[in-house]
Amino acid sequence: MFSTNQSKIQAILKLYGPSPPKLVDVNWRLDYQVETNTRGPVQKLIYFIDLILEDKGRRELLSFTASHSELEDLVNTLKDACQSVKRVALL
Repeated sequence: MFSTNQSKIQAILKLYGPSPPKLVDVNWRLDYQVETNTRGPVQKLIYFIDLILEDKGRRELLSFTASHSELEDLVNTLKDACQSVKRVALL
């Protein structure tokens, strides 16, 4: 998989240079959306997530919203990425 996407991965990593931003904190809250002006009743959970990143002593805020299933997908993707890094580190 790496070899087929190697050029794309390298191009993205070049944007960050030798040291990508470091995740230093996470803030989140859970809201329950009852209805909207345009769609009426929706009744769903929405997670508001703020990632605080530090890059060369400067802090940046990365904010996004996600549904429960989107957040589960993100967690699973991060777990897969961690496992991939562990496998590569053992080579």
